[in-house]
Formats: sequence, C-alpha cells, structure tokens
Amino acid sequence: MIYDESFSIPFFIRYPGQLKPGVNDLMLGATDIMPTLLGMMNLGDQLPETVKGKDYSQGILTGKYRKVKKPVSQFFYQQKEKGVRTDRYSYLVTGDGNYQLFDNLKDPYQIHSLKIEEIPSIQTKLLKKELGNWLKVSEDGWAKEHKFPDRITY
Repeated sequence: MIYDESFSIPFFIRYPGQLKPGVNDLMLGATDIMPTLLGMMNLGDQLPETVKGKDYSQGILTGKYRKVKKPVSQFFYQQKEKGVRTDRYSYLVTGDGNYQLFDNLKDPYQIHSLKIEEIPSIQTKLLKKELGNWLKVSEDGWAKEHKFPDRITY
C-alpha cells in the first residue's frame, strides 16, 4: 500500500566537509540513490546507461536544483499496484483498475480515501500525469499496454 509509514522513508547522508547538517524536502526515489551517491563522489560519469534514476547530488550539495530539477512526486510500484505521492496527495492504482487517494495534509494518517472528484482537477491531472511519466521512465508493462487510461495519463 501507499501509506506513508512504508513509503516516505527518511534518507540520511553524512558527508563531512561537504554537506552541512540540515533537512531537505527532496523526494528521492530508490532508483535515484545510486546515481546521486556516485555523483556526490564525482563518479557520475561511471553510471551505466541502463540506470533509470537521476543524480540529485548538485542540488543536495548546493541547495540549488538547476541541472536536475526536484521531482514533484515520488513513485511507488509493485507488481499489482502503482502510485505517486506529491507534497499533498498519495494516489495509487491497483491491478484491477481501482484506486486509492489520500490528502496527506488533511488526513495525515491516511484513514479516509477520497474520490478523485473531491480534489481540484489540476491536482487530478498532475497525479495521473506523474504516474504515467514514472511508468514510462521505468519501462513498466502498464505503460507499454496503456493500462487504465481513465486513471493514468501516458
């Protein structure tokens, strides 16, 4: 499930002399860890072309995300369910075409799933588009098949 307890996991970096203690709201995904850490070690050019993640090292080190912009969502996927989390909403589409939607500000414990019509349409479009983009980038089978086009924008 897309609950914050298993999805939004803090990522700690200690890099003496290079990184001052602080908190960053970067939504770092699992696929971004290797390229980011290699980038911090100046080994970013050693990345295989098959790596799908992004290198956020410059943004983490400088606080300025010019080269690679901060993502507006995190990607969640398992074989039978895929979703995204933005700074406000968590949206999950299940393998049978159903969905779950939570407003993480109004419902931080994610107890009450919302109907898609209950949030602003601009947010609905963003969630569907972000999920479609993540599925395409990860070369997921759902993107190849254009599964659930009413729930995901490819």
